[in-house]
Amino acid sequence: MLFLLLLLSFLGFCTQSSWEPVKRGVYTQFYIQDTPLRIKTNNTPGDLSLFDFVRLNQPGGSRDIIVEIKIVNTTHSHFSIFEGSCKWEFNRLQLGESTQTNMWAIYKAETRFVVTNEGERWEFRFNESLLVDCRNWGANYDLILFRSTDTATIAYQGLTVSLGDCREASTRLSQLYNMNKKRTRCQEDSVSAKRLVTVSLLH
Repeated sequence: MLFLLLLLSFLGFCTQSSWEPVKRGVYTQFYIQDTPLRIKTNNTPGDLSLFDFVRLNQPGGSRDIIVEIKIVNTTHSHFSIFEGSCKWEFNRLQLGESTQTNMWAIYKAETRFVVTNEGERWEFRFNESLLVDCRNWGANYDLILFRSTDTATIAYQGLTVSLGDCREASTRLSQLYNMNKKRTRCQEDSVSAKRLVTVSLLH
């Protein structure tokens, strides 16, 4: 849905959480399906951002979706997400204007991943894949793990919004979409331990 693009564009406006330093090799609670993830990476050729979204208590152990961002050079990076036979990847040409860092945002819904970087956007509808491993991605993931071989990730941030910010963002989204007569609302998230609020569209 188009609202995801606008939602991600307003995340800077709604952000409440602070940047967290990366602790490599340590499992950290993070609900990617409730809280979009933003990461800050360096722009050093050859460096790698490598982390897992982890789902515990599965038959045979945990299940991990692995995210890999390889900095090829200052204007080219390679992004991939994979688990088992399921893999989604693309090349990001012309990174941000900054020669020092890059910002990536990753949003997971029940049917797709949305990734943004410096104004560019990509979407993968894993529920439409013929591969079983891809369709399994609709489940909830509880943890994030930055691997010890991660050399590029500087910090990460969970993107949350306050109720007031959500209302103001909803008003702005509604103004942009009034030609389609779509309405927005704020919806409290009762799943996360924190009181999160997300912007959603009613059809």
